[in-house]
Amino acid sequence: MIRPVPVGGGVISRAGRPSPLTMMLCAPRTATAADAQAVIGTIRGTVAELGGADAAAEVRIQYGGSVKAANIAELMAEPDIDGALVGGASLDPEEFARIVQFPKHARP
Repeated sequence: MIRPVPVGGGVISRAGRPSPLTMMLCAPRTATAADAQAVIGTIRGTVAELGGADAAAEVRIQYGGSVKAANIAELMAEPDIDGALVGGASLDPEEFARIVQFPKHARP
């Protein structure tokens, strides 16, 4: 079960909106793109409940699980995933380059 826990003042500013630099990370060990979307969608929904639709649209939420060249296009195709935090794959220059250049290799 997913239980988002709001952090007082950490996500939503006093005006009820995230600051322009607010970013949240979702970092399960390993998840499918659909799993990541479900969790991040819930996080974005919680931000909407707390701060409104504009706040939810403005906050940037990155997936930080197992990001690889083989799954980056699928992850980035999800509507609520705004980016990826690449861990171990960033240590392999060729793998990292394929991740960064994923739009060139994504299927239309």
